[in-house]
Amino acid sequence: MIQRTPVMQNGIAEVRVSATLDSQIQGHTSANQYGQVSASAGFTVDQDTRGAVITCTLAPTYRREVVNGQPQRVLNEPDNIGTMYGDTLAPICISPITNLVVEYTANWFGMWGNDSYYHWYSSLTGEARDGAWMPEDPRGFRIVYRATDQFNYPMVVPGHTDHIHLRLVDSADGANLTANYHMRFHEVYEDWWEDAQYLLTHLHPRPLATNPEDWRYLCVLDNETSEAQKRNLKLEESVAVQVTETGSVGGAVPSGRGAEVFKAQTGISIGVTKSVTFSREDQVTVPPFKRIAVFGAISWAERQGKCSKWDMQGYVGDVQWNGISSSAEKSIGYIELTVPPPPPVPD
Repeated sequence: MIQRTPVMQNGIAEVRVSATLDSQIQGHTSANQYGQVSASAGFTVDQDTRGAVITCTLAPTYRREVVNGQPQRVLNEPDNIGTMYGDTLAPICISPITNLVVEYTANWFGMWGNDSYYHWYSSLTGEARDGAWMPEDPRGFRIVYRATDQFNYPMVVPGHTDHIHLRLVDSADGANLTANYHMRFHEVYEDWWEDAQYLLTHLHPRPLATNPEDWRYLCVLDNETSEAQKRNLKLEESVAVQVTETGSVGGAVPSGRGAEVFKAQTGISIGVTKSVTFSREDQVTVPPFKRIAVFGAISWAERQGKCSKWDMQGYVGDVQWNGISSSAEKSIGYIELTVPPPPPVPD
């Protein structure tokens, strides 16, 4: 007789097996004859259907998977051993004072005895709960994920994962079952990528001769000598040239946490104006016997790329971001005028 072994792991029950073997030896056995041996065996296989899968109040949630080079929004479902995964925003991404409350529940199946034992545990918060449960009341697990502690120190931040572990013990026969849930916390925008080729072809200021709109007229300078000469700008007062940095993600201007992440990833401070100033102290080298019109400009760039967007239900999709950034460096250019000054008259 083989006894069944009621042990279950990761929400999946092992097969219980019972077997019987009946053997019978028949016939007369003499010195020169073999006895006849007959045997029959019967096997009965009972599959233990007990199990549990953990769900939570944020469900359904979605993860990001790249398939054939393309990002896909995939529903989180239990894997082949019953482990569940979830994705959501870290509380600090919602608000520095926000507490995210999540209720975890064990969806059990199969026949369980009354007053069975349960034990919940959170690896991220260290919280635990245990006791007895009835099949009609499996007892959930409530976790409060805090953005910051009492000293405003960040607690649950992007990149953290909480491993929720549940152990169930059946009061009927002592069978053990474990179920697991991995909650992953995300930033509002992740997986940043920038189009380098686009950046190289959208640097400003562009050449003065072909794109005068990138430049600001300053003054006219003359050189009536046969050698190149440095000339100070002829300005009655200083001239400021400025550009305001802008940005958008998915066609919308990010704010709050989103603006902070945007700045950290791109270096762009949305709404901040950067400027350069041209004054009489700035000099330009004027070619011999030339009259030039002088222009000034500030350096800036158009930029774009893609990133992934996340909300309370996890992955939303990949979106395009755009922006204008400035290095606050000034450039001076000039155009030779068509009528040069006359050469000096010899003595």
